[in-house]
Amino acid sequence: SDFMGEGFAATRRLHGIDTRDPTLDRRVFELCLSIPEEQFCFGGVPRALARTAMANVLPPLVRDERRRGAQ
Repeated sequence: SDFMGEGFAATRRLHGIDTRDPTLDRRVFELCLSIPEEQFCFGGVPRALARTAMANVLPPLVRDERRRGAQ
C-alpha cells in the first residue's frame, strides 16, 4: 500500500488531482462483505440497499432510475 500512497501523492503534486480509492479502506471492504446478499435485491427490487439508503437524499426520479450509467 506504500506504493499506492506514493502514486496518489505524485498525482496530487503533478496534476493537482486528489485520488482516493475506498477499496483500500479495510473498514469499507469489511462492511460491504458483512451485508447479506439478499439486501442487494430485496423484494425483487434491484439495488434495493442503495435505494433505501438514499431515500431521503436523492429525488425519486434519480433514485428509481433503472438504466445503467455510462462509466
